[in-house]
Amino acid sequence: MAQELQSLLSDWGFSQEAPDFIIEHAKLCLECETFKIGEIAVALNVVKKEQVETALKSKPSNILSLEYLSQTIPAIRPKSLQILAVTRKIPYFAKIDEKFVAQAISALSPEARIKLDRLNAVCIKTPDDKFMIVFSSVNEYLLFSSLGAIDRKKDPIINSI
Repeated sequence: MAQELQSLLSDWGFSQEAPDFIIEHAKLCLECETFKIGEIAVALNVVKKEQVETALKSKPSNILSLEYLSQTIPAIRPKSLQILAVTRKIPYFAKIDEKFVAQAISALSPEARIKLDRLNAVCIKTPDDKFMIVFSSVNEYLLFSSLGAIDRKKDPIINSI
């Protein structure tokens, strides 16, 4: 697992130095690689397995599990962004070190800064000089990550970094 952990940290831009919370999140991503949404919530000690199983019995097929569990079990809602990050093996920041933001801000165009504000997101620069967009909302993350190729080419954030 040590090699997988180092590889994941490197993919995220933290191969040389990583805050403890990033290392812990990376470990969680690897440990929960095959877990379903509810199992991740249980692993995070947000809910008990029985609560998830009971809630999922009445989940309509047209609603995503994370959305349904967040609505049905309120304790999951504050952890929904972290749960989504684990499922996608992407970094999660409960709080952001200002030094990462300060290093990125100068590279951004005014249009990119405006769009980040609109998305309630920030851009950071990792110790490996990798730019990363950090979202504060699951919906904004999903909206941005689903941009098509044409929209990505026109996006001021992507064009700045």
